[in-house]
This record gives sequence, C-alpha cells and structure tokens, in this order.
Amino acid sequence: MNKIKFCVSHSSLVILMTVPLSTSYAEVAGNVGKIRVHGALVESACQLEMTSADQSIDLGTIQTADFKSIGDKAKAIPFEILLQDCISTNTSMTNFKTATEYWSTDQPAFKIRFLAQSAQGFPNLISVNGAKGIGLQISEENGTPIALGTNSHPLFITPPQEIFKYWITPIKIATLEPNAFQSIISFELIYE
Repeated sequence: MNKIKFCVSHSSLVILMTVPLSTSYAEVAGNVGKIRVHGALVESACQLEMTSADQSIDLGTIQTADFKSIGDKAKAIPFEILLQDCISTNTSMTNFKTATEYWSTDQPAFKIRFLAQSAQGFPNLISVNGAKGIGLQISEENGTPIALGTNSHPLFITPPQEIFKYWITPIKIATLEPNAFQSIISFELIYE
C-alpha cells in the first residue's frame, strides 16, 4: 500500500517538473486571457457629437382632430445634428441632382442621407409601428422635404463646429387608427 502512494506522489512530482521553466504559474493555473483590440483610422473633416449620433425625439401626443384630410400635417418637431472638431480643408463636391459643383478653400462639406422604412405608397415618408394612417416627413431647416435614401445637396461647415437643424413632421396618409407609435431613422454623413 505504501508503494502505491509513493508511485502516485512520484508521478505527480514528475508532472510538475516537466512544466517548462519559461511558463508562469498564472498560465499553469489557467489565469490567462486575451484582449482583442480593433478600430479604424479614417479621414474625416468633423466628428459627429455623441448626443447627435443617438437621439430620441418625442413627437408628443397628437390628436386625430389635427388631421382632417390626407396630407394634413401635425406640428413639426425640430432635431439637430452637431458636428464638432471640424478642420479647415479644401472641399469640392457635386450636387448630382442639379450637376452643380460646390467648392471652398477652407470649409469642409458633407452630404447627409436619411434611411428608414418608407410608408406604403409614400416613398419619401417614414413608416411608423403602432398607430396607423400616418407617416413621418424629414425636412431641412427651411422646410424643404428630404427624400429618403438620397444624398442631400452639399452642406458647408464653419470650423470648429456647426449645428444642422432638421424637422420631423407627422402627416396623415390614410384612415387613422390611434395608438402609440415609434420608428427608427438612420442617417449617414458623406464626405468626398
């Protein structure tokens, strides 16, 4: 019986002694990990401010009485996109809708594109989940509607930062069915 104990102890001793001298105790005990790091280095004229990148816009309570006919609009609600840390740079951009060339020797420029599920039968209005009979329209600050999925005309930025204001407006597009509603709208900034 003593012989068996001695062999087991001896085997254990041999196993411990076969661990390479360059291996630390942490590796033997399983206390090792890895951290994978990734990112991207990009050239951009500006940085999208964090509160602009992820917004929640409350359109409030809208009364069905606000909508008499198809095309009637409720109150437009503003939202902003803030670009910061903008650098002065030469810019040359083309508005492909009008074939107009825009350029500046010291102002960066961008185009914006809004992306969302369009309302059935209304390709430039955003669909909502929940309530029925309304779509959402995004407009420039001056009230000009913005087509979904289409690049805007070039917008110049005055460094070091600039705020761009837009409007979102509920519009009656069909028979109304009251309910809470929500929608998700993405946007892309395009620098050339």
